[in-house]
Amino acid sequence: CYTLVSMFLAIYIQYSGLMDEKQFGVFVIIMVLCKVWDAVNDPMMGTIISNTKTRLGKYRPWVLIGCLSNAIFLILLFTLRFEGEGQGWLNVAVLGVVYLLWGMTFTMNDVSYWSLLPALSEGKKDRDNLTSMVAVFASIGAFTAGGLVPMLTTGKVVLGYRVFGITFAVIFMICQLLVFFFTHDNKYDKFMLSKEELAQEPKEKTINLILKKMLKMKNN
Repeated sequence: CYTLVSMFLAIYIQYSGLMDEKQFGVFVIIMVLCKVWDAVNDPMMGTIISNTKTRLGKYRPWVLIGCLSNAIFLILLFTLRFEGEGQGWLNVAVLGVVYLLWGMTFTMNDVSYWSLLPALSEGKKDRDNLTSMVAVFASIGAFTAGGLVPMLTTGKVVLGYRVFGITFAVIFMICQLLVFFFTHDNKYDKFMLSKEELAQEPKEKTINLILKKMLKMKNN
């Protein structure tokens, strides 16, 4: 899904005729600004997730919310289009907002998904194996999308990208629903601790811990 948007969204818009040259330039600037916001949004989402406490854990609720909402915005990116004379700026505005929301919901799912991995096992070896497997299959997905999309959309760009957008979104939802229903947070994760045990923990905020780690890495 990420490969489809990051590598091919701009190409799709160029070939679909939704915007003229000037409008497309503005849309590219919007995409860049959204990437800048994403750098700010990532640690913010991490802080929200780390402070989440529910019966379903702190990670899986965000995995579910992120995947369902992100799949919707992914489909909209490749299906929502306003055709006709004078609709170019409307396409810029609407797709710009959808792209921003796609990025934010992707962060919501991605941060919680990767944060869930260490909580799936108590053993370091098992955690390392899980992380390696996730990285390998993520790479396979990226390379597959990168190869299939340009090969199968030649000559039918609008329809081809629409089909890929819907197909990838459905696959994404199925895989993430499997994660939601068939994994669970480690019993030693903080959301499982009692209020008394939580009260005994340091009150230092996650953002402070992140900044300290960044400074430590910089000094090293």
